[in-house]
Amino acid sequence: MVGSGKVESDLSVSFLELLEAIGKAKASDRVLYDAFAPVRKRIWRKKCIRWLSGAVCLAAIGLAVYYIPWVNWQVTAVGRLIMIELLPYWDWTPLYRGKCLIAKAKETDAPKNPRTAKAPAIARMVDLLASNGSLYGNGTARGWFVQLRNCALPPIKKTRTMFEKPYFYATHWEPPYTNWLLLSRAFHPGAPELTPNMAGLVIVHQMRARLSVTLRPRTECKDSCRALSLTLHQQQSLLFSTSLWNFSYLPSDGNETSVTFITETYESL
Repeated sequence: MVGSGKVESDLSVSFLELLEAIGKAKASDRVLYDAFAPVRKRIWRKKCIRWLSGAVCLAAIGLAVYYIPWVNWQVTAVGRLIMIELLPYWDWTPLYRGKCLIAKAKETDAPKNPRTAKAPAIARMVDLLASNGSLYGNGTARGWFVQLRNCALPPIKKTRTMFEKPYFYATHWEPPYTNWLLLSRAFHPGAPELTPNMAGLVIVHQMRARLSVTLRPRTECKDSCRALSLTLHQQQSLLFSTSLWNFSYLPSDGNETSVTFITETYESL
């Protein structure tokens, strides 16, 4: 077996012999460049393979962390330990507890006279519907309801500033990805229940008046759960998961406009 010292010595001798042969040939730079082209290609190929192998390994590790739950849990636990160790050198807790990483810009062009300020579109719609006191020919009040789902990102971001998060909503949870607005007043009391198609973690906020809701267990919970009927009053909230419950409600039959705001959030929490 040849030792590493012997190999290095042989390479040094071969390199010196090569330099001596190049000096005797007195070849031009162009000829030398063309002569060593295969060597350059081989070196470049090895570098590319090395970088490509590193990129594939990193991508495989990233996919494993993202798609394999126990790997994700282990990496998250190690990451938390590292962040705790960094606390003496960098206090990252304000970023964790903060509601927004970028501070709000000061509104300098806001109207100073409240009479000239425009009311939000939702408030104008509620006032418009509530002020409609027209009657049918038989003298009964005209009842109505509105069920609106908002999926556009800019309005959803706007509603996050209008409606505060409940106290139990953790700061590290994802923000709601869509929301609903339910409005009703003096609707026919014998009307059938309405069942919006919701998904994820749902929070129902009763902003005004009251609303009668029903939670019915899905297949996963049907053997151990029963249907729940309750009335949400103003300032009350209801939290449930659509993986266990189906939500339905009756439009309000009262004389006061019922306003309900609902948020949906992904359940990968």
